[in-house]
Amino acid sequence: MRNWLLGIVTGLVLAFLGLVLIAVLSLRISSLPPRVKSPTTVVLDLKDEIVEVNPTDLPARLLQGGLKPTLRYVDETLEKAAADPRVVAVVVRLRGPQIGWAKADELRSALARFRTSRKKLYCHMISGSLRDYFIATACEQVIMQPVGLLEVKGMRAESLFLKGTLDKLGVQAELVHTGAYKTYSDTFTQKAMTPEHREMVNWLVDSLYGTALKAISEARKKPVGQVRAIVEAGPYTAPAARQAGLIDQLLYEDQVYDLIKNADPGRRFNKMSARQYAEVPVSDAGLQSGPKIGVVYAVGDITAGDGGTDPLSGEQNMTAENMTRLLQQARDDASLKAVILRIDSPGGDALASDTIWRAVSDLHTRKPLVISMSDVAGSGGYYIAASGDPIVAGAGTLTASIGVVYGKINIHGLYDKLGITKDVVTRGPNATLDSDYVPYTPQQWQLVGRLADDMYKVFKGKVAAARKMKIEDVERLAGGRVFTGEQAKQKGLVDELGGLRRAVELAKQKAGIPAGRRVELVVFPHPRSLFEIIMERGQSAEVRLPALPVAPVPEALRLLSAARILNSGRPAALMPFRFAFY
Repeated sequence: MRNWLLGIVTGLVLAFLGLVLIAVLSLRISSLPPRVKSPTTVVLDLKDEIVEVNPTDLPARLLQGGLKPTLRYVDETLEKAAADPRVVAVVVRLRGPQIGWAKADELRSALARFRTSRKKLYCHMISGSLRDYFIATACEQVIMQPVGLLEVKGMRAESLFLKGTLDKLGVQAELVHTGAYKTYSDTFTQKAMTPEHREMVNWLVDSLYGTALKAISEARKKPVGQVRAIVEAGPYTAPAARQAGLIDQLLYEDQVYDLIKNADPGRRFNKMSARQYAEVPVSDAGLQSGPKIGVVYAVGDITAGDGGTDPLSGEQNMTAENMTRLLQQARDDASLKAVILRIDSPGGDALASDTIWRAVSDLHTRKPLVISMSDVAGSGGYYIAASGDPIVAGAGTLTASIGVVYGKINIHGLYDKLGITKDVVTRGPNATLDSDYVPYTPQQWQLVGRLADDMYKVFKGKVAAARKMKIEDVERLAGGRVFTGEQAKQKGLVDELGGLRRAVELAKQKAGIPAGRRVELVVFPHPRSLFEIIMERGQSAEVRLPALPVAPVPEALRLLSAARILNSGRPAALMPFRFAFY
């Protein structure tokens, strides 16, 4: 009996060790880079959301539905494919990526750089918006499925207003703002655009639309006026789009690969997804690593505290504590020759913005620093950029919005509808200043206005110092005014137009790195594998999960989520509104 039990235990142990060995071998095999055969066509999917950086926390990653492609991943994959002699072509499957105009411009530039390798570059579409088509025109040929729809039809901008809903709920937004163009509060206090709001949206649409038409005009070799007339006569079926000169060929996706096969019929056709190809080491493609430059990502609403995920929307937040830690890590990393601060943020808590600004300024004194703006770098997002270092923005970046909002959301009326009451005991005339039940008194309105003005003066002072302007010159650009990157450059609020690539070039100049030398980008926060995250969680007794939902939430809920900053009792440096361009 004893020998029988010993045999069972021994067998179980051996089986367990065998499973471990198989798992280790499987992990080792799966970690080996994929083999690239010659000739290979790389297939790049541009669809869904393309982010700046993925969250490093497991709950946040689960909320966003796993890892998403980053802009840097697309850019580096195309750079590698251009240098790799085994790669002969790239086919871009353009399927409506969810990005802003600045990211679209960077994708377009990355595709244009690949074209200089003289390898084949085809964009294939089934349908697409003006923004999709803007990206596609960087390709050698724009190809559409024979039964497809090109939804170019001009451009519109939509702003969402919640006052009608708040009125029905008995909720009162008690907000002050600095400047007629600081219209974030209008989302909660108006039912339509004010004259200043409309004026600002018009100049933004003019800039974005003009940039898109100019780029399409150059790519399709048609006058801008003709392109505008064609675009505004849309949308088009695929055959009509080809007849209008917007599309080169009508082919199904498999027929696009036939084009590449037929170009060299004597060789075998190989195809590899960009996700697979991204795992190929740069050295295998003939590229060499070089000096290191850090890229610190500042993404999402700026908030106080240390929670990096919005509990309502599941979106990433930028917290003062986390950003300060990342900036200090980059500052103290002796291997980094320079640092780029990459901003994609509409702002948020003004005091948290100032804390991050201090960390950016500290980094500025230790290492060469360049600021790079993505889709949005407004209000608090612009505040943290005001370090005096070169600012590179995309032509379609939404930036500036120099101004402050202060106030609260009073939900006394909602409590009444629900039968909820509060009884309040106070000491001091301002004890109810941040109460969600007691409205502002006339004296409190004056106090809140004064606090907002004080923060506004600080904001303008930092911009004036960083941009070497007089306060009165800043004032003419402030008041909450939002500009595109193209407009901001004309007004002296940014230095150059371009994407992360241009920021790298400037960082190399500041660090004394030769222009032709390739550099290695070190990302902050450092990307972590799922295994690393799980192991870290396993070593900690604390597991915090942000609230659901997992599904995408409507824009109205995103606005309400951002409004939580207003009820913190602190001034907010937020973009004046969130709107979408179509």
